[in-house]
Amino acid sequence: MQDPNGMIFDSDLLRTPEELTEKMTELFEDKNRDARPTAEIFKDIEIGKTEDSTAVPKVNMVRQDIEAQKVHSKNKIKANIFDTLFSAELQRYYDEHKHIMPSNEKRRLKSILIKKIDKGDIYINKVGKLIIRKGKNK
Repeated sequence: MQDPNGMIFDSDLLRTPEELTEKMTELFEDKNRDARPTAEIFKDIEIGKTEDSTAVPKVNMVRQDIEAQKVHSKNKIKANIFDTLFSAELQRYYDEHKHIMPSNEKRRLKSILIKKIDKGDIYINKVGKLIIRKGKNK
């Protein structure tokens, strides 16, 4: 058997498994003789604070991630509410007037929906029902 570079492996030249194991043990022992003892390897390493110990604790990072996820999910829900109501209003206008809504009314509708959703007049309750508060009794 040859390697991709065209070299012949030692295992091809050896005839018996005993010779192969003997050769491998010799190679392994040669490598171990050249290596430094384990205690000397760690002798040069300074023991002290790691780089991460000065950084923000991981607990705070997890809290920040959770808060960011909550904000993201709230914004996603608000966007879904807006899309649902805006498309429903466009369809209602078309059904009533038999033509599409003019651009100035679309802009007006968008701004009204955005304001009401941000103020909390339009929201989804815990059950998942869309609630629209009307009038002064909010």
